Amino acid sequence: MGKRPSLKHQFKFLINLCFKEGMNKRSLKIKYLKGKMSPVEEMAYKSKIFSYGYKNGLMDFVSNFINYLKEKGYYSEYKYVKDLNSEVFAEFMEDLERRGISYKTLKTYRSYIQKLENIAKFRLRNPSIDFTSKLPPLSVPKEFKRVYCLDKSTYFKLINHILESKDYQPTGNNLGILLIASFGLRVKELRSLQFGDIVTYEDIAKRGDTKKIVHKSPYNLYLYVHEGKNGRIRYLPVVFRFQYSLIQYIKNLQRLYNLEDSCYVTSLSHRRLSRRSVRKLVRQKLSEIGVNVDVPTSSHMLRKTWAKMLYEFYKNGGVVDVDYSIDGDLRKIDFSEVENLDFDKIYDYKEEKGLYLDSLKLVSLSLGHNRVDSSLFKTYLSSIPIGIQNMKILKVATKKGH
Repeated sequence: MGKRPSLKHQFKFLINLCFKEGMNKRSLKIKYLKGKMSPVEEMAYKSKIFSYGYKNGLMDFVSNFINYLKEKGYYSEYKYVKDLNSEVFAEFMEDLERRGISYKTLKTYRSYIQKLENIAKFRLRNPSIDFTSKLPPLSVPKEFKRVYCLDKSTYFKLINHILESKDYQPTGNNLGILLIASFGLRVKELRSLQFGDIVTYEDIAKRGDTKKIVHKSPYNLYLYVHEGKNGRIRYLPVVFRFQYSLIQYIKNLQRLYNLEDSCYVTSLSHRRLSRRSVRKLVRQKLSEIGVNVDVPTSSHMLRKTWAKMLYEFYKNGGVVDVDYSIDGDLRKIDFSEVENLDFDKIYDYKEEKGLYLDSLKLVSLSLGHNRVDSSLFKTYLSSIPIGIQNMKILKVATKKGH
């Protein structure tokens, strides 16, 4: 008798069964809306997955859910997908809301649970499966965790604290924080970054991906960022001297440890670091310099600070002095190109869009978004800078739920 597959692999198998590249979603939707489907066809339609982005998002959700079951000690109770019920999914959603996950994310997760229920009902031929009946109604959670970024002085203090605390030889999550702060990566994108993802224009041209380049790099070096939202990829240019120094340092690490291109940068192996470990260390390092922000999205504060810095840079012409003599010694890391930029501002959307639309587009593409809109602007460029001096602002906002 064969070994029973894990719950995650059971979900993965069912999800793969429901995905087929090139399915005509439009014709199926029209047929469904016109009521021309039999009950079985309707059940099959509701279980179908039409895009790689949605499929990947669904698997990410499953991974988060499985991790939750293990943390709470529930995992051993559910050996098969059919054993799951709406109570455990309801507890999971309530836990996410308590942690301050955004309304938009909760809404997306709710749709994932409905999709998993449809898949399980159809593929397991069990119409009694129920994941959704006891889900709590969506209420708008506290949004303050996505409203704040780090102020300029705290941003640089955090980076210097990491470098000094590791004798200028950061690896693992410490290196991950530097990459988030220097390139604005999401935690998921950071975890998937491999040594082979440092590429030149010629490498990108061979792949036929030149349209995915955000902006030309004066150093002819790019970070290939994959596993972004909805499966998007992009090539982030190495523009600043401190970025070039960090990339050279990473190349030196690869040579020093004789690592393959397929090894992950932050783990120096073929195994990824966990998301929670990255986020936990960000909060720990912020706490060590006096910024006690105990939120799941602390790493996102770095990403927003980087976005504001990049926007100010492009607004000011986006010109740099190229220096190829940088050897990757982080003791000599040079932030002079951005130290004089004023990125502690809270921008007005209408005014900035009217005057600096090109700069906004470059920042939007760098962040892994495909357009400039008011919600993106509110999340990033209108975020309120906080640091050691004004932590009282955050504490008041937290109590009021703003």
